[in-house]
Amino acid sequence: MKKNQIKKITGMVFLTLFLFTVGTGLQASAQNIPPVETIWENISKSNPDLVDYQAPISIKVNGKYQFLHPKLDLTGTYYFKKPDKHKLKLDRASYFLNKYPQIFGWNLPPLKEFNSSVEIKSQDGKDFYVVTLTPKTIAGDIEKEVIWVDKENFTFPIHLYKYKKGGEIRLEIKYKEVDKYHLFDTMNASFNFPAENLSATANALYGTYKINQGLSDDFFKEN
Repeated sequence: MKKNQIKKITGMVFLTLFLFTVGTGLQASAQNIPPVETIWENISKSNPDLVDYQAPISIKVNGKYQFLHPKLDLTGTYYFKKPDKHKLKLDRASYFLNKYPQIFGWNLPPLKEFNSSVEIKSQDGKDFYVVTLTPKTIAGDIEKEVIWVDKENFTFPIHLYKYKKGGEIRLEIKYKEVDKYHLFDTMNASFNFPAENLSATANALYGTYKINQGLSDDFFKEN
């Protein structure tokens, strides 16, 4: 066999092996990304027998709404009950905080209502599952949610809401351990709704938690 033919065959074999190796690596990498259902299950397991909680909350608000520039120091109590009940009782009313009480607590969107995708990203030396959720049906004004889930302890330190007309809420959360639970310690929230000429930041600090107090469903109904 001629040398040129040998080189050609050797090159083809090498290329085939290379493509096979790369393809196998990509497949293995994809297999390392769990389905979103598994991620949600692991998040739920992080606080397995948590039913409800309440905590005093203090919130510093700097905002702009129409021609107003409110700067507020608010105090109150935040209440939560699984799976999706939220209540924020502030000592003084706040239009946009009362409108979005769910952002101040443990809030896991129901997967059946969304199409989802998962990718892995790194930030500050840590790996995260980044879950993007888009509503299956056109209802309300939310376009998508993006949730960053810590691969080690399955907390979610970043939660992003994208709304129609360019609206956005971004939450950055730090956690503390209370008994065996991972619960919110601080939250920095930023609001931006250009169509309403509304922008604001709200920095929240959570106090001493009361856990599994037996809060009723009726308690969460609007007054």
